[in-house]
Amino acid sequence: ASKANMRKASYVENEEYNNLYRMSYDNIKSISNNGGHYWKQVIENAIDGDLNSYWETSKGNNDAFNNEVEVTFNEPVKLNRIVYAPRQSDLKGFAEEVEIYASMTSQGDTYQLVATGTYNATSGFVEAKFDETEFKRVKFVFKSSTQNWASLSEIMFYKSDEVWNSVDELFTDRTMSVVSDKFNTLDKINELEEAAKKHPLY
Repeated sequence: ASKANMRKASYVENEEYNNLYRMSYDNIKSISNNGGHYWKQVIENAIDGDLNSYWETSKGNNDAFNNEVEVTFNEPVKLNRIVYAPRQSDLKGFAEEVEIYASMTSQGDTYQLVATGTYNATSGFVEAKFDETEFKRVKFVFKSSTQNWASLSEIMFYKSDEVWNSVDELFTDRTMSVVSDKFNTLDKINELEEAAKKHPLY
């Protein structure tokens, strides 16, 4: 398993971007979870496109139990990002440490751990980015969470964005002082710039 790159997701409201890279909720066959739900906060609220509605568990994490959400797709899909948001009112149940598992079967315990990641509780959307992986099912595990609870106002699935991937790979490290070998000529940098100009987030 790799370490997921975690950061705020600023592109979620961009309709043009979503049309290109976000997997349609129409491809979701089913969504379920292992900790029930509190009052009317059902798991389906996590895939209704409404940030104001949310799912909330009825069972907290403990030494012997972790909340997890399982999503089965109609058709297998290659993804490299999962974007999620907790309930927005108080961030209770924010997934501070996540595990993302992939399965290529529609049933049975055939999951492989794809990535793990950590992020401090925040409002809005958080992106967990990992190596592109094919999924028939995804399991999202709340390994550690705010107040040992679990909530999701939305969970979304994104396909690989090659332009953004290239921008991430432009420099050798976060100081942005040394250009990586992949972009070590002016031609390569100009090519990336031209591609970026056509990108919906440019």
